[in-house]
Parts: sequence; structure tokens; C-alpha cells
Amino acid sequence: MIRTIMEKSRSMLHYKGVSMEWWAEAVNTALGFKVKPTLDHLRVFGSRGYVYIDKAKRTKLEPKSFRCLLLGYSENVKGYRVYDLDASKIKVCRSVKLDEREVGGIYVTLPPQNEPVTHVTTNVD
Repeated sequence: MIRTIMEKSRSMLHYKGVSMEWWAEAVNTALGFKVKPTLDHLRVFGSRGYVYIDKAKRTKLEPKSFRCLLLGYSENVKGYRVYDLDASKIKVCRSVKLDEREVGGIYVTLPPQNEPVTHVTTNVD
């Protein structure tokens, strides 16, 4: 069981190119939950994104969001554990917008599924 957890953690760290300093967060995320969760809120570990800062916690001239790195899920409240890239702190937040397409610094884009494929061939004599 420990081997499986460590393999999951290693895969999560390498998939998004997350530094090894976050191995404990990866293990915690790999362990999952005690009760089978709904999968609607699950996101890709290590994704970069932005956390919205509520109006009550900022002034009119302060930024509306901060850059973050997804580290996992809160055990106590409904929210995501994120690393605030600007303040260098781990926080639990609910309003998170993540870009899950980036893999190791490369954006993964899929072709449109409903677009017809045209094959062009040329005869070489």
C-alpha cells in the first residue's frame, strides 16, 4: 500500500513538474479521503492558477486575485489547499481558477472533435 501511495505521489509531482519540496502534499493528496468523495471538484495536482480575493478582504486598489499552485484539498472545510506564489504561504481557498492544460511547461491542446478531417494525397510520378 505504501508503495502504491509513493508511486501515485511521484507521478503527480512529475506530471506537472512540481518541485520535490512538495512531496508531503502529494502524498496527502494521493491518500484521498476516508469517505468516497464526489469527483466534481477534483483538479490536476500542481496546476497553476489564480485565487479570487473576496471584496471584504481587500481594498478597491488591491489586486482581485493572487497566483497559486494547487497542492490538494482541505480535510476540514470545502476548499483547495494552494501555495500562494506571491506570499510563499499555503492557504485554503474556495474560489480558485486553474489552468490544467499545462504539463511541464507545455500547453496540451486537443483538436476540435466535430471538425471534419481532410486527407490530401499527391501522386508522384
